Amino acid sequence: MIVSKRHDINLKDTIDILNALVDAKISDKDLQIAPTKSGFAYQNKLDKKTLEIWKKAEPKFKGTLKGNMYYSALREIIMKDLLRKYRPFRKYQK
Repeated sequence: MIVSKRHDINLKDTIDILNALVDAKISDKDLQIAPTKSGFAYQNKLDKKTLEIWKKAEPKFKGTLKGNMYYSALREIIMKDLLRKYRPFRKYQK
C-alpha cells in the first residue's frame, strides 16, 4: 500500500496505476527527473512531471481513484522507482 500525506492508496489501485503506465508505454526514462540546485526546484519539476505522465496514462487507467488521489500515488511511484521494479511481473498478470 502506498501511504501518502493525504491518502492511503490500496494495492489494487497501485497496480492499476502501474498497469496504466505500462499500457501507455511510459518508460523508466520518462519517470526520471533531472538534478536541480534546490529542493524547491526539484518539487516543481516533480509536480510538472507527475501531471505530464498522468495525462498520458489517464486514458489507460481502469481504477477507482477519485479526485486528486492519483496524484499522490503517482508521485510515490516516481520517487520510489516502482515502475522499474514492477515491469518484470506484468507479464504474469495476463
